[in-house]
Amino acid sequence: MQYESKRFTVIDCQDPLQFVRAISPISEHFLMDEPREWIFRGQESDWPLIPTAFRKDVLLKNPVDESPNGWMPVNEKFPLQNELQIRSEILTLKTFLERADLSGLRIPEDSFSLRKLFNELLEPGYQKTLYQQELDSGKAIWPPGQLWSLISLAQHYGVPTRFLDWSRNPYKAAYFAAVRAAVNTSEVTDDKLVVWAFSESENLKYEINPWDNLNSDKNKFCGKIEIIKPPYASNPNLLQQEGVHTLYIPPTFQRDIPTDNTAFEEIPQKIGMLSEAALIKFTLPRHMAHGMLFTLAKEGISGSTLYSGYEGVTKGMLEERYWGWILDTPLRRSPTQGRRFPDDKK
Repeated sequence: MQYESKRFTVIDCQDPLQFVRAISPISEHFLMDEPREWIFRGQESDWPLIPTAFRKDVLLKNPVDESPNGWMPVNEKFPLQNELQIRSEILTLKTFLERADLSGLRIPEDSFSLRKLFNELLEPGYQKTLYQQELDSGKAIWPPGQLWSLISLAQHYGVPTRFLDWSRNPYKAAYFAAVRAAVNTSEVTDDKLVVWAFSESENLKYEINPWDNLNSDKNKFCGKIEIIKPPYASNPNLLQQEGVHTLYIPPTFQRDIPTDNTAFEEIPQKIGMLSEAALIKFTLPRHMAHGMLFTLAKEGISGSTLYSGYEGVTKGMLEERYWGWILDTPLRRSPTQGRRFPDDKK
């Protein structure tokens, strides 16, 4: 079933086969588009698209307590002012950089100027730092582009950031939704797993002139979405997952106002993106996650193909125990051939 909301198109699928066909690059939804024109994000539940740095109870460094045990939980309903939220993210990222360096791990785009940037960002006296003055006046953004490669790496290993993870491959996005739903079987069963699709070409049309949109006059910037393509050389897992990120740049980073933690699915309409077709939401009943894993495995998508080395081998091997039925019919295993097929018992 397909219908359009004011914000995005919703396509409800009834079984894994229908779902895989719907998200296929050659389905009716993407057939007329250029290759790699869309990015995809899979979620085990129908949750809002919130970056980890804004999610409830996620831990960030405390902006007023820089001691080793100075951590604090995020509060979604009462976001920090921009000044404190940004300082928390800077301290958290700086801690990741320092620990990685102490372990002798390679830092993408590392340099003395990168280290100096952190010192400048954390310099006492908010108004004295040029970057912070420009941030307050709207001439700069957080995070600056010099940190994107580092943030991408930190995000991949669980550090809370403003980035949202996406993939160029719809099946790989579906895998992450299905495997997490299949593993967390104790969760609510009437929920849905979701794959979101976002059009890079529609975003580019808007990005060319973000002032010329429905929600603004010619002199008011309403925000924009950056699609970030990280370097893969230092992150083989991200390479295999065809990972990219999105970053929402709000209209202002004025230090004394609450941080803009708008969910991603609300942003295209909020900034005045003209086409509702820019964002599509595909859903599948959560209890079909096991069949989805099996269907994707037949397409060559599993833990062994999305993670490198022995880690991937082990993930792919262990997740086979979660394989289930494809259609809304139980599967049984042939005792002689060891193959799965729909139960055809009369």
